[in-house]
This record gives sequence, C-alpha cells and structure tokens, in this order.
Amino acid sequence: MNILPRPVQCQSHHEAFYFSEQTHIRCPMAASEGIRFAAHRLSEQLDALYHVSIPVLMDGSLPDHSLFVGDRGYVELRAGRRQQIGAERQGGSEEYALSIDADGACLQACESVGFYWGVQTLLQLVEVEPPFRLRLPGMEIVDRPRYAYRGLMLDPARHFLSIDFIKRTIEAMALCKLNTLHLHLTDDQSVRIESKAYPELTRYSSRGVFYPQTEMRELIAFAAQRGVSIIPEFDMPAHADALMHALPFLHCSGKRLELREKRYGNNNTAICVSKDSTWRFIETFFAEMAALFPAPFTHIGSDEVGGAGGNEAKTGPWDFCDTCQALASRFGWSGNRLYRELQSIFVRRVQNILQGLGKKLMGWEEITFAADLSEAALVQHWSWSGDQLAEILKRGYPVILSQLSEHRLYLDYRHEDLSIDCLYSNSLLPAKVSGQETAL
Repeated sequence: MNILPRPVQCQSHHEAFYFSEQTHIRCPMAASEGIRFAAHRLSEQLDALYHVSIPVLMDGSLPDHSLFVGDRGYVELRAGRRQQIGAERQGGSEEYALSIDADGACLQACESVGFYWGVQTLLQLVEVEPPFRLRLPGMEIVDRPRYAYRGLMLDPARHFLSIDFIKRTIEAMALCKLNTLHLHLTDDQSVRIESKAYPELTRYSSRGVFYPQTEMRELIAFAAQRGVSIIPEFDMPAHADALMHALPFLHCSGKRLELREKRYGNNNTAICVSKDSTWRFIETFFAEMAALFPAPFTHIGSDEVGGAGGNEAKTGPWDFCDTCQALASRFGWSGNRLYRELQSIFVRRVQNILQGLGKKLMGWEEITFAADLSEAALVQHWSWSGDQLAEILKRGYPVILSQLSEHRLYLDYRHEDLSIDCLYSNSLLPAKVSGQETAL
C-alpha cells in the first residue's frame, strides 16, 4: 500500500478504475469554496504529474460533501458512507472516506480539509500501466489523524528561505497530511518579518532579506487552502540579539548588540524583563503580529534563558541589571533561582498579553518553569529527559514532540539517524512516558 501516512482503515479489492477521455471530476453544485478548491487542485495535479486533462464539472445530482471521479454521471458508491463518517468523527474536520471501484472514485468528508487530504491520498494511489494508462486500484479507505498537530518547523531566522521555497514545502507537507508550519522568524541572527510599528527591526536586523506583511498574508492564505496553519515564533527573552540590535532599549544596559554569526546556541544574553519600555514593545509587537497571523497559537521560544545557553550557574545580563535585581529581591530570589524565576515572570506576563489578544501561548519546554502556566499553553519538547516530559504531561499540558536526540526529529542532523521505518515502528514517546499519557 503506497500511501503515506498509512490510513486508519484500508481494504483493497480487484475492481480498479481506469481513466479515459471521458473521465471528469464531479463536484456538488452547493460545494463550499474549499471543496471546489480541492477538486480543481486534483485536476491541476493530475495534469502536472501525468499530462492528462481531467476537467471539473459541477453536478447537481451529486450529494453534498462528496467528490466523484468517473466517466459517467454520479453513481452512489457504498451508500451511507457519509453517515458513517459523521458518526465516527474522531478525526473531526480532517476525516475522509475514499471508495474506488470500476465505476470511479467517490471521496466524502465533512469539511474542506478532509477533502484536501483525500485528494492527496487519491493522487498517491494513481498507477501507470504500460504503455500509458492511468488506473486507480480498487480500495475502501477511511482515514483520520492520530495526532491533531502534525508539523514541520522551518528556520528562516538563521537561513533565509524564499516564499517560493516555503510554498513548495507547504505542497509537500500537504501531500503527507502535515497540517502545521512553524516559522521561526526571529533569533540572535536576524528578524525576518516586517513590523510597521517597529520598522527598525528589519532596517537593522534583517540582513537585507525579510518577509513583507503583504507577502506573509498571501503565504498564510496559500497554506490555509492546503490545510496548513502557520504558527510564527518570535524568540524571547533569550535568542533575541537581533531584537536588541535593532532596538537597544530592550537590553538591560541599553547596549546595541551585534547580530550573531554562529548558527546555533545563544550569546548568553536576554532582553530586560523589568523595563516598562520592554513591555510596551511586547504589547505593541504582539498585537501587530496577532492581527497578521490567524493561527490560535503564538510561539515565544523562551528556551536557553540564563548564562551560557541556559546554564544558570553562569552570569548573564540580568545579574548586572539593577531593576531586574530589584524585581528579584522583592521575592527573595538569588543565585541559581534568579534566571528561572525571572523567566517565569516573563512567560506569565506574555501569556496574559496573548490571552488578551485572543491567542494561546506556545513555547519550548522551558516555559513550564512557570508554576501557574495556563493549561491552554502548548509545550514543545526538544531536549529534556523522559522523566521531565512525563511530569509535563502529568501537569496536563498538551505537548509537541520535537526531540533532538531520542528520536532525531531534527532534519538538519545526519539522515542515517532518521528513517520512515523508525518513525512508524515506535510511538515517538520516550520510554519513561506510559501509555496512559499522550502528547498532542
């Protein structure tokens, strides 16, 4: 079965469908814009891959929530399939059913994204028989996602990626039914998104290349049509040298930092968490970005805060900032607790700002240092132990698995450390996490 990812249910039979010059893609007259888009994308992709013209026809006899590929008018295949989908909606909007026999292929779903995923499955099933005859093998498929969040992260903050490249990546994501693109837009090396409120960010810290808001809006719409949501990451309070290069008032001493050249780690720096000017920036910047990105989550990074990449035993800017020290002394914090507690104050305050903007907080696992972090926060696991991950799950937080070491989900590492067999042969959860605990 050449389908990636594997469907929940799949049964093959011998009644294959063969494309002909009379084959059409039939779409209901009352179809939503999203369903029509899925139908036309199927036509476009068949043309691009196999140089065949399969037109889309609007068919008043076709039941709602259906697409049909065949030579004649709609033949109702496997009656009651739609009711079965509605009754089993464990996968919600992303569930679909695909039935293929000698009459054609009938795709049914509850919402537009389900149709788009079904179209991707149908494309993967197309076979070519010599000399050149397209066929769809007889198949009954019902599919829904195991995980609600199935994502890919790109890091244009460190390595700028063109809009065309990102669009090609989104097309590849959709083929594999990945539904979330995490764009890392700020770090020590650069700021890659235009801010109209703070044009200095791209004037000084973009290295000459960034995404204008008009281009980003078009990219967001492009992704949404293909079932992909774009979540932006604005890294802070650490990994923020580029912010402080453009806006020196964000640094505890008002110093204009240099852009970092090294592509990983951090510079043992962090924005000041005690200045009013810092919070004016955060409130204004996040309000602007919340209006630009419709995704429910905003990623704030918040990893490796403290001396030398999160090592709290080493000193950093907060150790020498009078106002940060005064804030810490109000609570009796000192020594190794200083960075963790100030970071927690920062995370909680940003969380409140985002909630006021209708957004939920997302961050790397270090955000869970904050004892009263909202259970709506989304935690991205990357480096902590299985014991620590199990504790996060026990506290009730949804978790995104992005392990650096145990399962090598960082695609910029050696490819021999990654394989489809490895991904399919384990649940991705560390051994310390029991079957009763689940990640998002």
